Amino acid sequence: MAVTSPAYARGDDRLPMLAAPADPEPLLHRWRNADRDTRGIAEVSCTVHDGGLWVRVVAAGPDGPIDWGAVPAAVHADLTVTGGGRALAEPVMDELRTRHYADVSATDSGPAFAASFDHGFQRVLVQARINLGLLVVAFFTEFLDGSGRANYYHREVFVRDGVAV
Repeated sequence: MAVTSPAYARGDDRLPMLAAPADPEPLLHRWRNADRDTRGIAEVSCTVHDGGLWVRVVAAGPDGPIDWGAVPAAVHADLTVTGGGRALAEPVMDELRTRHYADVSATDSGPAFAASFDHGFQRVLVQARINLGLLVVAFFTEFLDGSGRANYYHREVFVRDGVAV
């Protein structure tokens, strides 16, 4: 049998989690860095304010915590979770059976978010998602001050406050 066109997901007909806006509720916690001795980001908090998700970041400074403040965040459906909900959808049968990316249902089919913190001399894009009960946060730092410092990326893992590590 010759393949004439690739199989692909076309949207919410095969990805049911796209049928409605992502619910930010699983993010609504104070999250602390799993590394208690971090010299980077110590805490991330997510709240709902004026109907939208807000994210606050607290960095670990040399003289104590540095509160970056709270900014609005965009909430996204997370398709990278185990199975991404694809196992819950029936495969479409046309010339070829549409393959699922996993044969188990999603374990954390929760939301993800993106937020931007502008500190004047630097801008930090923060992207996060829940994975196996942990908040995995990616930080993209861009220097705006002409200092010549290299922009960089780093990732840290956070646990809900009150959860033992």
